[in-house]
Amino acid sequence: FSTQRRSHVVLITDGQVGNEEAVLQSVSGHALPVHCFGIDHAVNEAFLRQLAGRQRGTSVFLTPNDDLVRPMAILGSRLCRPVLTQLEFDGDGPSWCQQGLRSFVAGGTP
Repeated sequence: FSTQRRSHVVLITDGQVGNEEAVLQSVSGHALPVHCFGIDHAVNEAFLRQLAGRQRGTSVFLTPNDDLVRPMAILGSRLCRPVLTQLEFDGDGPSWCQQGLRSFVAGGTP
């Protein structure tokens, strides 16, 4: 792990997960963004969107014939260009402040 950059998880899957709730519970509480790439004709989009959303990541859905290189390059480009990092908030603030959001990347949203 880099001590200078925030860690991220990139999950490339067919989205066929049998223990969805256990996966969601295992990552909850960790300030680790999860970026999901679902590749198949029958991806479990609802689960992957929920996982990425809870962890402040992104989700992309492709078929086996689609090009994975371009979406991966876009994600890599965004993650390499932080706009604001190590944010700290005083007071209550908006709900997304209370969920551990500490950085913004180019092209990203809170």
